[in-house]
Amino acid sequence: MLGLKFFVGPLATACLIAHSFKEAHADIKIGLAGPGGWSVQVKGAEKAIQAIETSGGLLGQELTVVSLDDQCSAEMAVLVARQMVELGVDVVMGHVCSGASIAASAVYEDAKILMISCCSTSPQLTEQGQSYIFRVAGRDDHQARMAGDYVADNLPGQRIAILDNGQAFRRKLIEEIQIQLRKRGQKQLLYIDYEAGERDYHDVIERLEEFQPDVLYVAGRVADTGLIVLQSKERFPHLKVFASDNIANSDFAAIAGEASEGVMFTFGMPEAKGSDATKLISDLTEEIGVEPEGYVFHAYASVQAWSEAVRQTGSVDADVVSQALRDNQFSTVLGTIGFNEKGDVTGIEPFYWYVFKSGHYEILKE
Repeated sequence: MLGLKFFVGPLATACLIAHSFKEAHADIKIGLAGPGGWSVQVKGAEKAIQAIETSGGLLGQELTVVSLDDQCSAEMAVLVARQMVELGVDVVMGHVCSGASIAASAVYEDAKILMISCCSTSPQLTEQGQSYIFRVAGRDDHQARMAGDYVADNLPGQRIAILDNGQAFRRKLIEEIQIQLRKRGQKQLLYIDYEAGERDYHDVIERLEEFQPDVLYVAGRVADTGLIVLQSKERFPHLKVFASDNIANSDFAAIAGEASEGVMFTFGMPEAKGSDATKLISDLTEEIGVEPEGYVFHAYASVQAWSEAVRQTGSVDADVVSQALRDNQFSTVLGTIGFNEKGDVTGIEPFYWYVFKSGHYEILKE
């Protein structure tokens, strides 16, 4: 169980919560960084930390969790990262949004603090030549090639519209999809750059009406993607819709309604593995009332890999642990994973195809 909780400034727009798993003063500090809405992923990381305590702790020292809200903002992420440095955390599990992770990574790199993102998929994160930055999620260039190949193999010669919300950190995803589709001979492509956060996307629908697409690929946040799919399917009921890992969330089906039926997207891990995963599903389902989804297992695995590297080396020093992460393999709820020199996860397939059916998503069975 979590023990002491207290709230601290001075960040005016970010709330800091520290949980000591034994007493108020802890020897090892673990930072959790992400937007306030990623509470399920936070719980995944917290459950992994609780499991460490239950199994005897880490290096005989006490653990404190420091949790900060970066609001999925690059600017706020930098402030959060600086606060983490001031608080003397040993590792940061986060950030979640790629733009936030990329911005914060420079702060952690300068301070020699390990950062392990469960969810950030932009290739740029691990292409900066940094020593202390890792990720458990796959990369956008990989899921882009996967999406391009699937459409080319299964829907050759179709008219394809690609919708992008203009976020710079997802630009590689959109670029790579177009490159792969053209490489595979798909020439009838329409690119639309839409504004995120709108309440209505009829201007996008008007562009689609001019183009008359057979296939739609949408990159964007859950709420925007859900609304676009809903409005697109009203006009084009037989439209085949694809999306990225952003919609691995039941909120998408709640927004899109019946239009979510048959929508396909790429996401990681088809099923959690081992007794740790079974307990995590059971505990979180009981705690939050629904079965955990999205990147919760990646958050759990991030803690598992780091803690095992700490045990193996007998140290929380960033140089020592980062080398151990690259040199070894770790048993996690995702399976046995490792990390390459860039900090990208190895040992598991980063993406699989999923499809929405009756308001829920499941692995696509070929």
